Amino acid sequence: MSELDKLVENYFAPRSKTFTKHMLYEIFDEALDALPAEEDYLGNVLDFLRNNGYEDAKEKGRTSNRLVITNMGGKDSRNEARKKLQQEFN
Repeated sequence: MSELDKLVENYFAPRSKTFTKHMLYEIFDEALDALPAEEDYLGNVLDFLRNNGYEDAKEKGRTSNRLVITNMGGKDSRNEARKKLQQEFN
């Protein structure tokens, strides 16, 4: 069999299915939709603090996985809040 015949045969041979960009994006979208909304979780943290003795707590900033809170008092107060959050959300 000549090389040209092999090239033609391979070109028309059935191929195994490969991922396309579109298929990969669909998989990512499905996985992200299955995750709980992170905004709700971070909002729950702030609500929990306000309902447990930290009424002046305010959101200072937010990223995709971090919530920065201000007006929490001194170091001892912040440590106590951290312990309460660990007990509530772990």
